[in-house]
Amino acid sequence: MVATTAVARTKHSSISGPTRTLLSRRSPSATRLPICGGVLAQLPDAQREVITLAYFGELSTTEISGELSLPLGTVKGRMRLGLEKLRREIDQN
Repeated sequence: MVATTAVARTKHSSISGPTRTLLSRRSPSATRLPICGGVLAQLPDAQREVITLAYFGELSTTEISGELSLPLGTVKGRMRLGLEKLRREIDQN
């Protein structure tokens, strides 16, 4: 199920700073993508940020690490935890 456009806009409007800049550079429509079932919106901001950059911004974990000035292990950890939460949420539905 796809969230309504208004909900998607509301959730993605919270993306700011380097994430919004990177997404707009990569894909002008990336910040307006609908959120499938709202599960992405349920993630903590840090996990949603790296997943959004990786999948919608098409950045590697190394690129995300450099752009956000975070250690590579931190980016990979956030990605792993976020994907596990998404998987559990999707499996429950």
